[in-house]
Amino acid sequence: MTSKPGHEQKLDARTFAAGEVLFKEGDPGGDVYIVRSGQLEVFRSRVGREWVLARPGKDEIIGAMTVTSGAPRTASVRAVEQSSVVVIARAQIEGMLSVMPKWGHAIIKDLIARVHASDELFIEAASSKLEGTPDDPIALSCLVASALPSILKLMTGPNPQIDIKELYKKIAEVLDVQTEQVIFVIEKFMEAGLLTAKDAGKEVRGFEGSSIVSLKHYIKFVKQLRERTKSKDFLAPLLSIGERAQAAALATSALSLTKKPGEDGEFNLQALLTLAHKTHDQVDQTLVKRLVALGYIKFKDAETDAKKAAEAEPTRTTLVFAPQLLTTIIHCYDAIKLIDHRALADTKVQKTLSY
Repeated sequence: MTSKPGHEQKLDARTFAAGEVLFKEGDPGGDVYIVRSGQLEVFRSRVGREWVLARPGKDEIIGAMTVTSGAPRTASVRAVEQSSVVVIARAQIEGMLSVMPKWGHAIIKDLIARVHASDELFIEAASSKLEGTPDDPIALSCLVASALPSILKLMTGPNPQIDIKELYKKIAEVLDVQTEQVIFVIEKFMEAGLLTAKDAGKEVRGFEGSSIVSLKHYIKFVKQLRERTKSKDFLAPLLSIGERAQAAALATSALSLTKKPGEDGEFNLQALLTLAHKTHDQVDQTLVKRLVALGYIKFKDAETDAKKAAEAEPTRTTLVFAPQLLTTIIHCYDAIKLIDHRALADTKVQKTLSY
């Protein structure tokens, strides 16, 4: 907006002391504030704490999110230090907007909607942190796994490609950790097969959607292992090293028999064992019984006694499970070992708990 000489004399100038609130989330909106000196802090209260969205300073504008609608404020604002602002009343802004073409209004509303959505994604990513500190590699990996999907969605928009360095930087900012830490975790996720980069030559330009979903399973997996182990020093795995190798062979066999690896499918036990033996000759019904007990797979007839089914004739036994999920679980183990080889105590396998 172009000001005429002396026009600012008609505007509402105000001064706020450090810590003083200009307006709160939910207050009536519409007016816009221009910072003339000092610094302000824009924040929201979510999940029992405050999330700072921005710290505007001299010549920056706040309050624009509700300027076209007069809707309640979407965030609170307070002064970080003594600050002076100029308040432009909504009526003055409406006068300016009245001469703007309709497409101009549409652009403004779209930009406001995008900013609002980005704020929500920021809070979602930051507030989904699990207990733990970045000094704990496994806790850090869960923080990265929780933040990556939201930040990726925010950065990608309609563009399928991303600036991977900027992605790492954004995640580090949200989690308040070093960028190098984020890079380390994501590289280990990819090495373990948990996260798959899109094929774009030597540079990573994005990640496959199915592998992004796998990160949610990783967080759940680590959290449950920690709850069951009840120790901060190690995670007691539910499958031994040998059992994991057998399960991987079984999952690979199932993948070759279905066109929908991410969904539950029905598999004849004998057919699976025959295929699995080509890569791992120790895969047998004992492993199947173990996987059923853990809840990774199940028998088609849910009422069938697990013990009897495990001992039944393989040719007449049908298993139901999603091969991709079983593969993801194995990848979770691999990721934990790569991120912190001390974390997984393979000598302390838990035999009775389910996933």
